Amino acid sequence: MQAVKELKDEHHGIGIMLNIMSSVAVKISMGEKIEAEHLEEMLEFLSGFADKCHHGKEEDILFGQLEPFKPQLPGNIIEDLLAEHVAGRQLIASARQSVRAYKQGDKKALQQVGNSFREYVTLLRAHIAKENRQLFPVIDNVLSKALDDQLSKAFIKLEEEVIGVGKHEEYHAMLNKYVKIYK
Repeated sequence: MQAVKELKDEHHGIGIMLNIMSSVAVKISMGEKIEAEHLEEMLEFLSGFADKCHHGKEEDILFGQLEPFKPQLPGNIIEDLLAEHVAGRQLIASARQSVRAYKQGDKKALQQVGNSFREYVTLLRAHIAKENRQLFPVIDNVLSKALDDQLSKAFIKLEEEVIGVGKHEEYHAMLNKYVKIYK
C-alpha cells in the first residue's frame, strides 16, 4: 500500500536523524562542544518533519480511518502511539529549553540536551518498531485500494499545507549535512 510505504520511507529519514542525535549525545558526554545552530536545526527537523508532517499524517488522517478496523489492531496500539507522540513533543520542548540555556552560556545545559536526545532516540526507535511491526502489517491487509489512494492524496495535501512545498527536500539536505559532520 502506498500510504504505508510513504510512512515507512519517512521512518527511514527519521531513523537517520536518530542516528545523528545518538552520535551528538555521545560527543556531548565526551565533553565535545556542539554548535547551538546545529542543535536548533536538528530540533526543527524533529518538530517540522517528524512531528508536524509524519505524526500529523498519522494523527490527522490515518488513525481516524482505522476505527472500522480496530478489532484487527493489536491492543490499544493507537492510544499508545498517540501517547508516545506527546512524550516526544515534551522531550523536544525540553531539549529546546536546554539549547536556549546553552546559547546563553549555561554549560550544564548541553548535558541536558544530550540527555533529552538519548531519551528521544530511545522513545522513537521503539515507536517506529511498533508501527513497522505491529500496525503497518495490519493496515496493509485491511486497506482497500480506494482508501489507500484517499490516504495518499490526503498525505500530499497535509505535507504541502503544513510544512510547505520543497521543505521535504530541505530536510533531506539537512540529514545529508549532519550525517557527514556527526558520523
